[in-house]
Amino acid sequence: MPRYSDNSNIPNTCPKIDEVISAIESVDWGDSSYWDKRILIEILEKIRKANSDLRDWGNQMCRERDDLEDQLDELRKENKSLKDEASYLEKLIEESLE
Repeated sequence: MPRYSDNSNIPNTCPKIDEVISAIESVDWGDSSYWDKRILIEILEKIRKANSDLRDWGNQMCRERDDLEDQLDELRKENKSLKDEASYLEKLIEESLE
């Protein structure tokens, strides 16, 4: 899904993850290393995916908030219009009773 817009003030983490993956790939791990290069890269890819999912979720929440704010504005306008109409009708009734 292409991004609608990115509402976060947080820089994209993909370049940083790519940089760490490059550093991991440049190390001679040897056979006795506790860490396996493939496992470390898989962990970073999971972090990349989680970051992307979180950013997408946040952007979706911002779009939904914007839509709800628009609906609220419309309801406020409608409410004001109805109040004005009620006031006008009350005034007409009062005048007709005089």
